[in-house]
Amino acid sequence: MVGVSLVTQEPKAWRLSRGGWRANTIPLGSHPSRLTSVSCPRINTCVGVGVVGVNGDGSGEGFAEQVAAGAWHKMALPSGTPGLYSISCVSATWCMAVGSEVADQIAYTTKTVALKWNGATWKQVTAPINSLTGPNPWIDAVSCLSTNFCMAVGYSDVETPLAEAWNGAAWTVTTPPPVGASMNIQQLDAISCASAKSCLAVGTDSGCCGGHRGMALAWDGSSWTDVSGVASDVSMSGVSCTKVTSCLVVGTKSPNDSESFQPSAVVEKWDGTTWTAINVEAVWKQSALNAISCSNTNWCAAVGSYTTGSGVTYPLVERWNGRTLNRV
Repeated sequence: MVGVSLVTQEPKAWRLSRGGWRANTIPLGSHPSRLTSVSCPRINTCVGVGVVGVNGDGSGEGFAEQVAAGAWHKMALPSGTPGLYSISCVSATWCMAVGSEVADQIAYTTKTVALKWNGATWKQVTAPINSLTGPNPWIDAVSCLSTNFCMAVGYSDVETPLAEAWNGAAWTVTTPPPVGASMNIQQLDAISCASAKSCLAVGTDSGCCGGHRGMALAWDGSSWTDVSGVASDVSMSGVSCTKVTSCLVVGTKSPNDSESFQPSAVVEKWDGTTWTAINVEAVWKQSALNAISCSNTNWCAAVGSYTTGSGVTYPLVERWNGRTLNRV
């Protein structure tokens, strides 16, 4: 699990071992910073990425850290690397990280980036920008199965979902379909691939006046299909698929009537055909789940936060055993 210390504004990582959590600070100096994503291809081998010096628009300089000898160490990145928002490692010597930044504040133009790690250095393999992506694309998430297959997702400023595929040598834009009866802005925030012919990407379809609903798109190896089936007022922010027929998706239900209904964590299961809601025990005043990782169909960990009645926010961890969710 990764996050940021609310006191020091330093990124932190938590490790679950023998039923308990242990926190590790990842100091990066005096600038506020946050660790946005982590990937562990094997035990005690993890690489994390994030943003340091966060600007008002959410962009900033990218950074990467890896675990060595039980401690986190900063990795050198190409000069000018923008904020990194997702990483996927298939081994200790191969990872792909993606990110974005606002390149021009006045004209509001964006820049996307993809970096490949070979076990020794990071090399930029910038994702394409062309007419299919729209003028200002933004990449939020990536899922890799091998050195020859990754899928990255996000959105463009023409208010449509964006997806790009890596074939081992270059990125190719794949064109997700518009989700039916769109409210306004369609944004993909997470993706997980069980095979090169089976990926599930999730996000949010947002309206101009506060309305929103969950959005899900399925990849079959050649095209995307809208499989959105989650309820309204839901933002989907994390997904993990261990098989073509087994994906868990997490998010937050945030009704427009926030006076009567507080935000609450949501978990949905996708079997390749239908959605099933998973019961999440109510936690204090409000709760949210932001990310999930599954090692098999009977073991997943979902992370987020909950807020008490006094307004204090704490980390939230839920573990899936194949049948039920339990707080850790």
